[in-house]
Amino acid sequence: MHLGTNGTYEVQRDGGTQRGTWEWDRKEREFRLKPAAGKFPFDLRRLRVDRDDPDCLQWIPVPPVTGGAGAIDYVRFKRQKG
Repeated sequence: MHLGTNGTYEVQRDGGTQRGTWEWDRKEREFRLKPAAGKFPFDLRRLRVDRDDPDCLQWIPVPPVTGGAGAIDYVRFKRQKG
């Protein structure tokens, strides 16, 4: 996963790529992804920064899974310098 500083993102996985734009939702403290192209096996639209580990994003399914906490998986990312 690559979240660009220009507001674009790209996610690659065997058999698919998803590209689009992202916005930061200050109130919910999460990234809102808007897919533009490509087939992808997961509906990645909301990623929340983990409160206990700021180097980890939580995938929030859309629509939220009922009867559970909502976050069902983790996506690791590294900040790239320069």
